[in-house]
Amino acid sequence: MRFDIFFGIIILIIGLILSIFSLGNIVSIITTYNFPNPKYFTITEILTLYFGEPFYKFADILFLGLVMVCGLILIIFGLVLITLRKYVLLEEKKIK
Repeated sequence: MRFDIFFGIIILIIGLILSIFSLGNIVSIITTYNFPNPKYFTITEILTLYFGEPFYKFADILFLGLVMVCGLILIIFGLVLITLRKYVLLEEKKIK
């Protein structure tokens, strides 16, 4: 296995773990806060609910959202690393 594919797969797995972990924790925070009467939220309802509560819950959601975005960026970067080598080799063959 070439180094670029191996490195891309590792980055892809790290990104998936970050994204799934963050999404699970965001859902956990929302359902724990709203356990007696679970509701489906809009963004404005979430902002109103969490600004009424201590700010750390809202800050946790923002932080986990940032971690999830970083995970998604790592997923994209890993996929690019895995597929880019093939296209570079094709371009080198066209030049020769």
